[in-house]
Amino acid sequence: MSRRTVPSLAALAVLAVAGLAACGSNAGAADATVAVDGTKDACAPSAASVAAGRIAFDFKNSSGQTSELYVKTADDKIKGEVENVGDGVTRTLTAKLAAGEYKLVCKPGEKGDGFTSTFTVTG
Repeated sequence: MSRRTVPSLAALAVLAVAGLAACGSNAGAADATVAVDGTKDACAPSAASVAAGRIAFDFKNSSGQTSELYVKTADDKIKGEVENVGDGVTRTLTAKLAAGEYKLVCKPGEKGDGFTSTFTVTG
């Protein structure tokens, strides 16, 4: 391997890592953050509405078992999800949402219909 090859490979590796980081669903800064507490019998957001844009949902699992959070449209299309969140753990789900009505669904035990809260995104 020549001396020029090593720096070129290092630069290529740095670019590849940066490119992969940008592909994640949480890439980019959020316009707003909403805390969501998922308990054994509720899905409670810290706010009932927020302005349209990239919204970070900080999901704290307080259910006593592994849980998940879904953000769905009024007609049940999934806009984002975070799964396999251990009890006592907080994970962030970031979704770009337009104005409209949404559902936040917490599923303790990752089974059944879970618990739903309505959430409004304003224009």
